Amino acid sequence: MTLQAILAIIVFFAAVILLIWKPIHPILIGAGIPITLALLGILDAKTAFADFANTTVIFFMSLLVIGAAIFKTGLADLIGEKLIGLLGKSEKGIMMGSGIVAAGLSAFLNDTGTTGCFLSISSFFLRTSNSNSLSFLNSLSLSSSSFNFSISVNLLSSISDFGFGPRF
Repeated sequence: MTLQAILAIIVFFAAVILLIWKPIHPILIGAGIPITLALLGILDAKTAFADFANTTVIFFMSLLVIGAAIFKTGLADLIGEKLIGLLGKSEKGIMMGSGIVAAGLSAFLNDTGTTGCFLSISSFFLRTSNSNSLSFLNSLSLSSSSFNFSISVNLLSSISDFGFGPRF
C-alpha cells in the first residue's frame, strides 16, 4: 500500500471519528476533507474541489437549507400539530399523518425535495408521539422508500458526467 493510500485511509477514519464525536460542525468536517487531501498531496486542488460546483451537490445542499427553514420557522410544528390534532398521537395516526404530508409534498416537489422537506416535519411527529422512536423510524423508512428511488437518478446522472455509469 502506498503512502498516499495510507494517508487517505487515515483522513477517512479521522473524518468518521469527528462526525461521531461532533467537536465541530459536520459541514466543516465535510469541507475539511478535500482541503486535507489537497494539502497532503493526495489530490490536486482542482480534483479536490471539483464536486463543490456539481449541480447534484448544490441541489442536495439547497434541500437541507429548505428543510432547516421549515423547521426553524415553525412550519413543521404547525403541520405536525394540525395532523396530530386530527389523527391523534398513536403510532397508526402518526403514520397516517406522515403519509398525508408525504403525499402533499410530493404533489408539488420532486422526490428528493419531498425527502428533504419531510425530514423536518417527521422530526416533529417523532418528538410528540407516544410511540417507540425506533419503531417509528423503521416504519417511516419503509413508507418513504417508495419515493426515494428517484434520488438515484440524480446521482446516476451526476456520476455519468464523470464517465462512469449509464449515459443519459
